[in-house]
Amino acid sequence: MIISFFEVTDMEKEEFDKVFNKHNTARFFSEPLQNVDIKEYEDSDAICVFVHSKVSKETIKACPNLKMVATRSTGTDHIDVAYAEEKNIDVKNVPLYGENTVAEHTFALMLSLSRKINESYISTCNGNFSTDGLMGFDLKNKTIGIIGGGRIGL
Repeated sequence: MIISFFEVTDMEKEEFDKVFNKHNTARFFSEPLQNVDIKEYEDSDAICVFVHSKVSKETIKACPNLKMVATRSTGTDHIDVAYAEEKNIDVKNVPLYGENTVAEHTFALMLSLSRKINESYISTCNGNFSTDGLMGFDLKNKTIGIIGGGRIGL
């Protein structure tokens, strides 16, 4: 089985190589799929991408052995899922990817806004150590609404 990985960092390559090159032939590309010559992966049985790789109908047509497209993300909007399914090609994603990280980052951004962290940082980098205009506000007793009740929102 030939698996082609795209948008792979050196750290990912090292880990993927341990697992996938025992029984398969794995190929690794640091670039998004569309930036790699199709001849380098057209014989792939599976391709594994990240969010910047566009797996189009044309890409799927050009890979006659393709049985699976896997994305290392939650979203699949960069993959022509309908055409893949029409061709009986499995499309896999990581449904829980980053949900805690995204939720926690949202809180970090709220605190950054309420405490004017970015403004303070820029002021300090410019050699201005005055606190004028940098008074933040407390989140205590504020009402915070969440739009959307998906996994991250919950």
